[in-house]
Amino acid sequence: MTSKMNVQTSEGGTHTDVDERGLERLVEGLGSGTEFLIVEVDGRDGAYAQATPTPPQVKRSEAFTVEFRDGPHQHWQGFTNERSEVQAVLAGWATGADDWKDRIEWTKLDLGF
Repeated sequence: MTSKMNVQTSEGGTHTDVDERGLERLVEGLGSGTEFLIVEVDGRDGAYAQATPTPPQVKRSEAFTVEFRDGPHQHWQGFTNERSEVQAVLAGWATGADDWKDRIEWTKLDLGF
């Protein structure tokens, strides 16, 4: 499945029609000037995936936090030390790959709404 990825960055930039190599380059910047990435796909309103360096207050040893939302009550969070896993999860989510969810352990978030 080919999906048009649009990526917003903490610096306020929006990158449109990003391919997997472009996403990889953006993920390489996480923690080195880029504090978060938000990936959206055309036609999937309200759905997104995002990644950020794990903030100290989360008290986790993993370097990165990854989240995805696929509906109003479907918000999930996972952690990894591997930048390559961050890229694979974000790209897999965006393209509909079969195995992206299996790459890290997910916890459903209750955001109170």
